[in-house]
Amino acid sequence: MLAILPAAGQKFLLLEKLGSPHKRIKVQVGNSMRYQLKDDPKEWYGGRVLDFTDSAVILDNDIVPIKHVKAVDIRNLNKPGHFTLSKFAPYLIIAGVGYMAIFQLNQLYLGDGLTNSPRVWRTSGYLVGFGALMLLIKPRKFVVRGKKRLRIVNLSNVNAGLN
Repeated sequence: MLAILPAAGQKFLLLEKLGSPHKRIKVQVGNSMRYQLKDDPKEWYGGRVLDFTDSAVILDNDIVPIKHVKAVDIRNLNKPGHFTLSKFAPYLIIAGVGYMAIFQLNQLYLGDGLTNSPRVWRTSGYLVGFGALMLLIKPRKFVVRGKKRLRIVNLSNVNAGLN
């Protein structure tokens, strides 16, 4: 049995890359949003999302038509289920430092004193280096161009058609 629950008032801004179901980010009412305008690409604006119309985002300090938005800062947006390798970057850094520390503690326990093993340094260095590189290359903004677009989704309109 399939039950359709009403989704009254469920509106959100969808940042999506066409052709890729995994490249979607939702901006919902209550989220903070930072954005750049096409007219002023060097300046960042922001505010808390209060509501959405069919073609604009209503913020606590402005109303922004989505056709005027050039980019959206995605660093602080909640992306549930969004899988990226950059989430593992801190673990790689901790693993690299931890590997070196455990090796040195083991050498002290065995009575060999602190040793300088090139293989251990190399492995620790790779882990820390790859972790740091992954932190640097994660996307910071969603630029609207090519296959990337902004769209306001209103689920209450979808459910109204089902009645």
